[in-house]
Amino acid sequence: MKWPGAIDWRAWIISALAAAGLMLGFRLLVAAVPAAVDHDPILLVYVGTDGTAKDAAEMDSHTAAFAAALESATRHHVVRVPIQTRTPEDRARAVRTFVARCSAERPPVVVAWSRAAWVVETAAIDGASIRAIVSVGGIHDLGGPMHSRVAANLIGREVATSPLHRNCSRMPPLLLIHSPRDRYVPPSQSVALCNHLRAGGRVVRLVCPSECGHVPWSAAEGKFYSLLICDWLSSVRASKPDPSDDALLL
Repeated sequence: MKWPGAIDWRAWIISALAAAGLMLGFRLLVAAVPAAVDHDPILLVYVGTDGTAKDAAEMDSHTAAFAAALESATRHHVVRVPIQTRTPEDRARAVRTFVARCSAERPPVVVAWSRAAWVVETAAIDGASIRAIVSVGGIHDLGGPMHSRVAANLIGREVATSPLHRNCSRMPPLLLIHSPRDRYVPPSQSVALCNHLRAGGRVVRLVCPSECGHVPWSAAEGKFYSLLICDWLSSVRASKPDPSDDALLL
């Protein structure tokens, strides 16, 4: 016989277990949702309009895929910034625009592909407020060695203004990623800049992934590069980058 007002302990225990199960499920669901994306964007700068319409469309597709991988790895918004670098006027205009775009209040992290590295690094030397730069297959000396015909067309132009031949005391922390299998820009370009910056006491790291090419064209390469960049940016934020890091051959 159940007395009026008596507690049904079995029903209470079942209700408590059900509530605990719902709470655990909610916590697991919340944990499965990615953390909020950082509001300070990463700028992905690349040469997007120097070739044919087909080349531009292909570059747009590859940079979109890489931007998605980078955003997933770093939890930052990634903003793609196509530029022109065909003529000296194009390059000068791109540098001026970049200097004006990077504010001292919120200096961005910049990832630069190939010829865009020259523009971003030059902008940093000229006073652009940039938190950190990542160069992927970068050209740092317009008078230096080149593999491709397009890159070779730059030889002899603005050699003295190239980052490799300038005072780089304003250069922010720099990650150089350059594959030994790069068929367009020799890795010696990045090796030379790395040595130049280290001689000036700047924070720089050189990584040479042997399984990749000029820039991350495949999804696997995009993920690999993104994880490298994410790990390096974490060390920069923690103020622990080692300017004397040896080159990493991966």
